[in-house]
Amino acid sequence: MKNFIFTALMIVLVSCGTVQKKADTPADSVIAGIDNINKKPEFIRANVSVNITMERMSSLNVSGVAYLQNEPLKVRVNLIEPIFKSTVMDLLADDDRVVVLFPIDQKAQIIKGGLTKESLNGVIDSRLFIAYAFTCKVPIISDYKVSDYQISSKNIKIMLESSEMQQEINLYDDAVKKVIITDKKSSKKYTIIYNRMFKKEGYTFFKSITAYISGTNEKVTVYYNRISTDPKFNADNIFNISIPKGTTIIR
Repeated sequence: MKNFIFTALMIVLVSCGTVQKKADTPADSVIAGIDNINKKPEFIRANVSVNITMERMSSLNVSGVAYLQNEPLKVRVNLIEPIFKSTVMDLLADDDRVVVLFPIDQKAQIIKGGLTKESLNGVIDSRLFIAYAFTCKVPIISDYKVSDYQISSKNIKIMLESSEMQQEINLYDDAVKKVIITDKKSSKKYTIIYNRMFKKEGYTFFKSITAYISGTNEKVTVYYNRISTDPKFNADNIFNISIPKGTTIIR
């Protein structure tokens, strides 16, 4: 009898533990899928073709090379004009700042706030948002709660909210297509569109990413090719940028 009571008690305890465990919702599964998409090798090198328009500058159609570090997240992009092979834009973004250098014009922009979730949960600087387009990752605001989840055929829309931001994520056939982050206070919208998602060596990449800020001329489209995972390069040198003397700093 004692053995029977002990066995029954153990079944009840195990059952209670099972009941108390919270099951994942469809929205949780979507976020988990995005977390998987955002997993990248330690380093990436890729050739890029870029169409970019930024504040106080005309549109550029240039090519170059991008270097990415996964943790902490860093991006270095060097864009070269095709005739004289001179650098027209040099961008460095890390977890602390964004630096955009225009060597020909002897001008630079320096923005505090780096590629972190916390930077996406307040006033987002447009240069920071455009830099995020080069990361080949899908941003997720911090401290969010799921406010809505909709599914229709192969289309999925999920809404996230924090105290300051709202985020809409659109997927089609399990591929991320569009992310819209809205600043609740200013109503400013930041959009990233993803195209041609593919896998290489078990990691997920996009061949084309467009980021823009509604109501401004801030926009970039990045086309990736020749992606190399874990290439050999000196990270200390690559993820460091020096601003030449005589450069005008625009803030």
